[in-house]
Amino acid sequence: MGVMRASRPSFRNNHDRLAFAVHSSFLADGYSLSSTGTPAFTSSASDPSRSTSDAAGHEEVGIDGWNAVDDEYAFIYSTPDGKDKVLLKCLVIGDKLAVDALKYGANQPVHLEVNVNDFIGIVLQQIMWHSSRT
Repeated sequence: MGVMRASRPSFRNNHDRLAFAVHSSFLADGYSLSSTGTPAFTSSASDPSRSTSDAAGHEEVGIDGWNAVDDEYAFIYSTPDGKDKVLLKCLVIGDKLAVDALKYGANQPVHLEVNVNDFIGIVLQQIMWHSSRT
């Protein structure tokens, strides 16, 4: 929640909110964002043989353009030491968000499908709970 508040992203819909929440969880776990939006969809940005600085032009990027592509989201993260990279892609499928994360070198991505309306209800409850405690 703190990452979301600090970033002040603009949301077009609930799918944006959920995709950004997934993104925020990677940042909260200590990953750095090295590419997002249209550049993260390119093969050069997601090439695991390139270093983080080669793939993104610098070590860490902001969130500009993260939701520039309709119904799709892409993020590339690296660990602080730059040794591990993760490609995260989200796809809107009706009322669901399909989330796939692939650590470079892994054989299979981790896949999750979330009913967006159920998730957004939970997030709103948490926001109201946190607001009532401050």
